[in-house]
Amino acid sequence: MARVLLIDDDESSRITLSVLLESDGHTVIEAGSIAEARARIDSDGGDTFELAIVDHELPDGRGTTLVPRFRERCPGARVFVLTGHSPDEVDSTDADRVLTKGGDVDALLEQVRTR
Repeated sequence: MARVLLIDDDESSRITLSVLLESDGHTVIEAGSIAEARARIDSDGGDTFELAIVDHELPDGRGTTLVPRFRERCPGARVFVLTGHSPDEVDSTDADRVLTKGGDVDALLEQVRTR
């Protein structure tokens, strides 16, 4: 199972996704902002993360700005960007997937399980 960095400023969404992922056997480390996520990437053994799930809109900027740093610190890890907008509106140059918030949770879990 994967060690996941979950970055979302909406606590309710973060808790829901954490519970869902943990019930599927994944280890979830949470962050609520870009600054907190950077600290997690740098201090929590960044290279041990296998997946980052990043909210597109965070209070301190766009979540996609974290993708290069995550890729540098966690080579081979995947990055999913969550958006409340149309996935076509997200600059997803470096993301592996762009998923709609509140979408099909079974589909999300399947994406997490797929390498």
